[in-house]
Amino acid sequence: MLPLPNSGSSGGDCGTSKIVDDKVSCQLRLLPSQPVTAAEQHSPIKSEALAAPPSAIQSAPSYATCKVCGDKASGYHYGVVSCEGCKGFFRRSIQKQIQYRCLRDGACQVARINRNRCQHCRFRKCLAAGMSKDSVRYGRASSSTAVTAAAAAAAAAAVAVAVPVASSASTPTAVASIGASAVAAPAATASSSATSPSPTTPSGGSASASTSSAMEKLDCSFWGDGQMQQQLDQLAATVHQAFGSASGYSHCRAGGLMVGQARHATLVPEGRGLRPDALDEHRLCMHQSLAHLLLPCIEQTVDFAKRVPGFAKFTQDDQLTLIKSAFFELWLLQVSPHQIAAVDQGHLQGIVSKILFPSGQLVNQQELDFVWSPPLVAKIAELMQILSSLQLTECQLALLCSVVLTRPDRAGLSNPDDVSANHSRLLAALHQQLDISKASTPAESSLKQQQQLTAGLQTAIRQASSIGLSMQHCMQWYRDNWHRTYLPPLYAEIFDIRKNSEHTT
Repeated sequence: MLPLPNSGSSGGDCGTSKIVDDKVSCQLRLLPSQPVTAAEQHSPIKSEALAAPPSAIQSAPSYATCKVCGDKASGYHYGVVSCEGCKGFFRRSIQKQIQYRCLRDGACQVARINRNRCQHCRFRKCLAAGMSKDSVRYGRASSSTAVTAAAAAAAAAAVAVAVPVASSASTPTAVASIGASAVAAPAATASSSATSPSPTTPSGGSASASTSSAMEKLDCSFWGDGQMQQQLDQLAATVHQAFGSASGYSHCRAGGLMVGQARHATLVPEGRGLRPDALDEHRLCMHQSLAHLLLPCIEQTVDFAKRVPGFAKFTQDDQLTLIKSAFFELWLLQVSPHQIAAVDQGHLQGIVSKILFPSGQLVNQQELDFVWSPPLVAKIAELMQILSSLQLTECQLALLCSVVLTRPDRAGLSNPDDVSANHSRLLAALHQQLDISKASTPAESSLKQQQQLTAGLQTAIRQASSIGLSMQHCMQWYRDNWHRTYLPPLYAEIFDIRKNSEHTT
């Protein structure tokens, strides 16, 4: 298995290789055939902590004990693992605003066999265990709307990331409907190989509509109050850990500090000003400089994808297709919290003045306009404004990246159903994290906030998809001029730019 090229090197074996037209060799360089193991700690990609592989994640036990009375717990109710009896007792106490009184100075023991003797102490223990009053007033559906025990067990097995992706036959009805909507209209065109100079791409509208539709249909109450929510929490934690280990931006969460220490960089080679009679050459040279800045981001995206639960179970072709299709969108999602935007108060559209790279270098808008195009940079500015307004946590951002990575409508997927099943689980985990973040929101604003957040995420996904399509069109000029420039092989592979045998880095 060939490791990823080191972003800090130039030349070496890759620098002396001839044109690589073998798709299999590209796959070997991009992706591992197995999930990440401890032995891969020597990979050129450096991380502060190595995320656990999906196979290392164990299923939750079949049941736990109630944190209030010690009886067999039926699920995760109002923020605490508890039984049906304590769940109903706590709900009735809050809804009816009952005031209890203890006859023994509040020192009663609460256990399964005597939990009904002193309601005051039982209620106090519910609060001490962490049950949320707001969750009762504004929160989840009652047990009458939850799935049956059999359906919940089947759903929990489907969500468990330690087992292979479930087939549609074993997937619960609600999840199956989400998956169906996600792959209702996959693009008919095949994904191009790494040697193709002009790859086909899915339409922007179709690409984003499936995930947006799935978010609209997803009802977190389907997942019940029990093991399913614990599985989704575990899935979210695993994705968050993967994001933190792989993303160069996550290590600099204090964005202000990083920006304050950032240094301005220019894509124009030193000693070479812009000459009107050589604009094409200047554009190619600046694109080459930008490719080297983006190279660590590509490596980190590959590293993140390897760690997303279920991703390693896809075929090698599908893994490659998903990474190549999603890279630019994922990079923009990661850079958005750290970019510096200058907003024209007279217009609704923001202006990207500079974009920050993991290396700590800032590239200004004018140079990005020249390398890409002003309309593309304007779309990027709009996306960053949308994401900034959402104020996502790092966990939510990590799940959003995993959802975009596993979109099942990418052109050229050989097994879209497998991708769709995994995509649905990640989407459910994202939805649950959004639901948790508003648990303490007052009732009058909770629904409005949920609608705004969901709409904002749908808009962000559509915008990112549109940007990805525009980027493919932008890259076509560089594909046509592949023989006039030299690019890092990994960058050239991601964007389907033919590699120049005379100029490799």
